[in-house]
Amino acid sequence: MTIKSEIRDGAANAALNIAQIFGVSVTYTASATTILLYAMIENTSRETLNMQAGFGLTDDESIVFVVPRQTSFPPAAFQNGATITYGTKIYDIDDIEYDCEDITQSASFRLTCSRQKLYRQSV
Repeated sequence: MTIKSEIRDGAANAALNIAQIFGVSVTYTASATTILLYAMIENTSRETLNMQAGFGLTDDESIVFVVPRQTSFPPAAFQNGATITYGTKIYDIDDIEYDCEDITQSASFRLTCSRQKLYRQSV
C-alpha cells in the first residue's frame, strides 16, 4: 500500500464515520446495480417556476451530496442515467466531482443532483 492510498483510506474512513453519525442514507442506482450509501448534504435549493398556460407549475429541486469512499463505491465508472434516491425522492445525477484528479485516489465525491416535478394545471 502506498502513502497516497493510506492517506486516501484514512480520510475516507474519517468522512464515512462522520456521515454514518451525522449524515443521511441514500441509494445510488445505475442500470441494475443499487448501492446503499452514507452521505452528507452540502446544499439544497428549490425553485417554483410558472410555465405556459395549460402546463401548470414546475418545482425544480437541486441537492448536493458529499459521498465518502465506501464499500462498492465509487463504481468502476459512473454511468449516464444514474440516480440517487433520498427519502422518497429520486434525483438525477447531473455532475460528479472528485476531491482529487484521479478517481482511484479520491476519498470523497461531490454529487450534484436535481429533479423536476410538473404540476398539471386544471382547465
